[in-house]
Amino acid sequence: MEITFNTKFLYKLRPERMVLIAILMLLVMLILAPIQINNTLDFSSVVYIVSSLLAFLLGTKMIRTRAKKQQLTIQVNIPKLTKIYNLTFWLGFIGVVFRYYDLFFFRGLSLASTTMENMEMATEESGNIFSIVASLLMFNAYIPLTIDLVCDKLNTRKRKILTLLVFFSLMINALLSGSRFAIITPLVYWFILLLYAGKIKPRWSVKNVAIGLFILLGVGYLIGALFIRRLNEQDVTAVMAVSSVTGGYSDKVPATTSFQRLLSESEDEWYYVYLFTYSNITQYGTHAIFEFPVVKKFIDQKDDHYYGTATFSVITKFILKIFNSPYNILEQIYKHNARPGIWSTFFFLWYLDFGWMGIVFMFIFGYFAKKVWANVYYLHNILYLPLLCFLSIVLLLILQLNYIAGSGTYALFSFVTLPLIFKSPICGVVIHNKYKSKVV
Repeated sequence: MEITFNTKFLYKLRPERMVLIAILMLLVMLILAPIQINNTLDFSSVVYIVSSLLAFLLGTKMIRTRAKKQQLTIQVNIPKLTKIYNLTFWLGFIGVVFRYYDLFFFRGLSLASTTMENMEMATEESGNIFSIVASLLMFNAYIPLTIDLVCDKLNTRKRKILTLLVFFSLMINALLSGSRFAIITPLVYWFILLLYAGKIKPRWSVKNVAIGLFILLGVGYLIGALFIRRLNEQDVTAVMAVSSVTGGYSDKVPATTSFQRLLSESEDEWYYVYLFTYSNITQYGTHAIFEFPVVKKFIDQKDDHYYGTATFSVITKFILKIFNSPYNILEQIYKHNARPGIWSTFFFLWYLDFGWMGIVFMFIFGYFAKKVWANVYYLHNILYLPLLCFLSIVLLLILQLNYIAGSGTYALFSFVTLPLIFKSPICGVVIHNKYKSKVV
């Protein structure tokens, strides 16, 4: 089977470009957000963040970037790819089944319960066998979806729909706990793949604008409604949430007085949820950079570092559980966080782990991310594509949170092991070029 290798779009997924987009996104949100900034930035925190980003960018430069002008058509090893597809589909399916058995039957979550009740039950009995198996396996559901979009003719329409249903079932958790991230992450991943596969072509047309507006309004309403539902269960109004009356995410970037008045006066209007969503997203997008100086000072006072066990706390928990150790890494992270539960950029856990040596590790991270990109772009190894998409999301959110931590570690584990386990050739000879690609 021949597939088109979208080198033009892959070139845009360069890690250094993702970081620059993340910086631009923050600047745009700071300009557009209806907020008053309680500035906490100091010399030390600014130097750490800027130096870390520069070290990352320098790390990416260790691998040469050379743009390819042509689209490539390559042959795919169908038996090998089918084997990978079937294996990861069933692993992902088992992960999803275990996930919902764990939530509904083991922990007792229910659609009839409030999101706060579900969140409390979700934190209880964590680390049980069903939860561990589910976490280790469910990100495999991303891989068949990726293969279906890259190799459009590999499977039947019914099989693709089944794969899509398993993938989107990962988002049902959002209805239980009110977690918007359970919706946003799969959607962003899917969106990146749709762009790669050419299913979405970002061109200005009435049709594209209408579709984009429809999706934006739908997702925007869902995000706002889920959060407002959670606030109502806590007897907190939307105005209280955005104005920092209750602290939380809006503490450093409270909404302006005029916006608070507009939101309050619009409570019975159809656009009320959208106003809240706009404020909520821009506040979430901007507050973390002002939280980092606070947590950095707190860590400096404690003068402790955890050398990777905080960022990769799920691995730490797993190892401690095997050895039946009473040590609780999450409790240690909690004690070293001046504002537990509040985003404080990628660099909170990074600084907690490595301190100023974290700048050196950012250089290594930059090299690693660019190496993953090079394996896809130059060597045409599509098995690295899920990892590349995941790292793109991590880097786009680098000024908001550390998505490598928590469930992101399981995703990283699934996507890193995929090309390591299946080392034999998947993609081969370039068809419509005078040269041949290296077999990967």
